[in-house]
Amino acid sequence: MDLYNCNCTLSCFHVYGCGDICNSDYDNVVETQLDSPMPWIGMYIAAASALCSVAMIVDAFSGFRSKKFWLPCKYFSLNAFSLTVLAVAMKLPVDFTSKTLGVNDKLARISSLVFMSTAMGNFMTSLGSMEDYDIVLNLAALGVLVITVAGNVCIHIAQMRVFLDVRNILAEEIGSTVVMLLLLVTLCSSALMVPTAKRYIESGYQELHKRVSNEEVEWGKFTIDELRVVVRRYWLMAEAGSPQFVVGRSSIGVALGSIAPLFRWFIAVQFKCSKLGHRSFKEEFKVETYWTQRLEDWRDSPLRLQIRHHKCRKVVHDAKRLLLNFCIAVQIVIVLASKLVLLISAPCVYGILLCFQCIKNLKSCDSSESRAGTELDFSHYVLLLESEPGLPKEILTNICSEADKLIQKGKKKQPKNIIKLLQRSVNFIGVREFDRGEIGSLHTQELPNCWSLPVVTLTSIAISLPNIENHKIKQLLLRAVSEGLSFVKLIEKTLYSNGELESLRNTADVVWVGVELYKKWHDKDLQVTSPKGITHKEMLQSLSSIAEKTVRDFINGRDDVVMQNPLNWPVKVIAANSMYRITQTILLAHKDDDQLTDEQLFELLSIMISDIIAACLTNLARVITLKCHRNAIKEREESIRQAALLLGESEEILEILQQREIPNLDPGKAANIEDWRACIEAST
Repeated sequence: MDLYNCNCTLSCFHVYGCGDICNSDYDNVVETQLDSPMPWIGMYIAAASALCSVAMIVDAFSGFRSKKFWLPCKYFSLNAFSLTVLAVAMKLPVDFTSKTLGVNDKLARISSLVFMSTAMGNFMTSLGSMEDYDIVLNLAALGVLVITVAGNVCIHIAQMRVFLDVRNILAEEIGSTVVMLLLLVTLCSSALMVPTAKRYIESGYQELHKRVSNEEVEWGKFTIDELRVVVRRYWLMAEAGSPQFVVGRSSIGVALGSIAPLFRWFIAVQFKCSKLGHRSFKEEFKVETYWTQRLEDWRDSPLRLQIRHHKCRKVVHDAKRLLLNFCIAVQIVIVLASKLVLLISAPCVYGILLCFQCIKNLKSCDSSESRAGTELDFSHYVLLLESEPGLPKEILTNICSEADKLIQKGKKKQPKNIIKLLQRSVNFIGVREFDRGEIGSLHTQELPNCWSLPVVTLTSIAISLPNIENHKIKQLLLRAVSEGLSFVKLIEKTLYSNGELESLRNTADVVWVGVELYKKWHDKDLQVTSPKGITHKEMLQSLSSIAEKTVRDFINGRDDVVMQNPLNWPVKVIAANSMYRITQTILLAHKDDDQLTDEQLFELLSIMISDIIAACLTNLARVITLKCHRNAIKEREESIRQAALLLGESEEILEILQQREIPNLDPGKAANIEDWRACIEAST
């Protein structure tokens, strides 16, 4: 039989080795070949869907764990990555060629549309964490995806409507598509509210901050309880004023088929229950200005287009006003519909909440630890929108309890070793004694001091002393000083955020790495086997000579203008200058004391280190309060979280410092070691 009479291609002949394949057989072969990779494509789509699902589940779990039942978006939010993954998961609904004949095909197609609606519902609160420009771009991208999916579904329905196997899922497809489009409209409606609401909340936060800052604790005059109250106040202000919480508790964002929107709806209804029966019908259906303010601003703003013709400009302006008036009307309808849903839902939910409250009252009272966070009235620190009811007591309690839990979590990590070292110090004299003015300067302009560099230098000297038991060095070096430096560096970073003395702090960091990990300073092994009979004075003189030579060699070899300022010196030179001055100070202080043993000098250095760290840690209360307030709204919650943990970690340290007689120092100068030295010098 002639191959060409069978109308088969040469490629088909080569592949299948049969010359009697007709046209219909060829079509079947082609379709089979094209369908063969579908299982792998299906696995890819399933993986994308699973990734989105896991992210939504993690968000839900995190919300439940922290009792944030509005379930803020952290892992699955509206951004480029999540939209790209969603686009992959939507492969089936946008496929024109799918016949949708099998039961699994139909189920997959419908479930994809429902999954898209679920994802959109979960996106709701993430609008609060975006800037205005990001909201526009991400919503535009989501709109393109949703409209593409909806358009393809409509085309598929139109093309396949005559087939009986497809007609039985038309209602589900149409319903899912309508819900998806409604959710897009709802998201856009909420997005119009977000910028105005954020500005309103931010203004309220700044006003509350002014009020709270007037009541803040003073340096050297504070109690642990006062610091706890400060942390709780700011934590409540940050949580209640969180943009995601503001969006999550609005009357907008009700979606179907998703656990996150369902719980956000419940939170919104719970808010409504707190004022149920206290407002008139007119007040219940009042549309607050922040819902339409952005649209009204656009409507009333002048045209950006440069149209010279007066009548044309007037026509365009009138058309713009007409369009935006229509958008405002749609926005009002959406808001009123949402308010109606909440108003209808509130009595039912109120009954459920009342039953739960009765059951809860029958149980034992809350523990004293839980009551500690709510024994004071914090309700006036809650940031609310216009006409918004106050936080329900349960939510207020949960937020305050979260702050208490963070403090308790930090308390479990209290640094025991630095606490023991601080208890060995009775005053702050070591702040003055580590560096004396009688020591001649190696440069015309002397370097200032920071807190961490003298601590690192003194620790290096203490390790270099001969005849000291190894366990004492480990306790001082690897434990106590390491723990103390973590607090010292935090204080320096917080209070010197403008870069002041940055080179000194950087030097301390670099030197400490060598000392802590290798017990080396300036490439010199601090614990090298000492020659027989060497004394601590000889060891100190050796370190001093190395340091002096390093500084003088650098100064003599440089004459450029930049290096005339010691703050621009390299790390090794700055470290050497500190070592020279401190070793010379110790030698000068004990030059006539021949009876001083290595153990005694080690103890004196330990107390000096303790004095310096203790003086620095008197600034902890100020650091905690500063961390409680951050202007950047994105950083606010995390910063207060760090403040609460820091308060817990440093609670026992603060109690030790409260028992000390702190010098009469201006609070603004308490962060500077040179001001401490001057104050102590003046008082003796």
